[in-house]
Amino acid sequence: SRSPIPLRIYIGLSLLRALDLSMATSAMRFITYPTKVLMKSTRVVFTMVLGVFIGNKTYRFRDYAAAGLLVLGLALFLHADSRESSVLFHPAGIGMMVVSLLCDGAFGNWSEKVMRDYRVGHDEFQVQLYFLAFLAVASAALARGELISGIQFFLLQDGAADEVSGHEDDATVDWAIGKREKILALVFFSTAGLFGSSCAGAITKHSGALAFSITSTARKAITLFLSFALFHNTCTL
Repeated sequence: SRSPIPLRIYIGLSLLRALDLSMATSAMRFITYPTKVLMKSTRVVFTMVLGVFIGNKTYRFRDYAAAGLLVLGLALFLHADSRESSVLFHPAGIGMMVVSLLCDGAFGNWSEKVMRDYRVGHDEFQVQLYFLAFLAVASAALARGELISGIQFFLLQDGAADEVSGHEDDATVDWAIGKREKILALVFFSTAGLFGSSCAGAITKHSGALAFSITSTARKAITLFLSFALFHNTCTL
C-alpha cells in the first residue's frame, strides 16, 4: 500500500505551475516569442540548481558544461535581441521569465520527489495536479473579468480577436475564423497539451527532472526554428 499525497502538496505544486504559466504568458508583452523560447530553454540550469536544494542531487562535470553553454548562447542571443530596434525587448519581460523559470525548476524537482516518495503513477499525479491548477487560473481569470467576457465575446462569436473587439474596419472583415474553428482549435490544443503533460510526467518519474528538461530543450529548439521560418521574426547574424 502507499500513502496518499497530502492536499497541501498538490496545492503548492499547482500554485507553482499557475505562477509559471502566468509569468511566461505575461512576459510576451515585453519580449519576442523566440526570446521567450530561448529563455525557457535554460530551464536545465534552473532544474540543476534547484535539484541540489530540493532533491540533494549531484551532477557530473559534463552536465554543468552543457548548462554553461546554454547560458552563453542565451546571453549572445539576448544581447543581439536588445540591440535590434525591430523586436520587442524589455527588462520586465526578462524578470518575468526568470520568475517563471524558478517556478519551473522547483516544480520539476518537487514533482519527481513526490512521485518517487509516494509511489504514485504519473497520470494520476497529472490529473490531480492540473485540476487544481485549472481552478487557480480560472479563479484569477474570473476575478479579472476575463473568463466570462472571453467566452461570451470571443469564443462564442465568429471572427478573430481584432474583428470581435471592433479594431478592424467592417469593410475588410471577412469573418474567416468561425466559432466552430476556435472551439476545435481549443479542444485540439488542450488534448495535445494533456498528452504532452502525460509524457512529461512519465519522463520525470522514470528518468528524473533533468532528463525531462533536456528533452524539452530539444523541443523548444524546433519551436524556435519554426518561429523564424513561419512568422518572419528578425534574425541578425
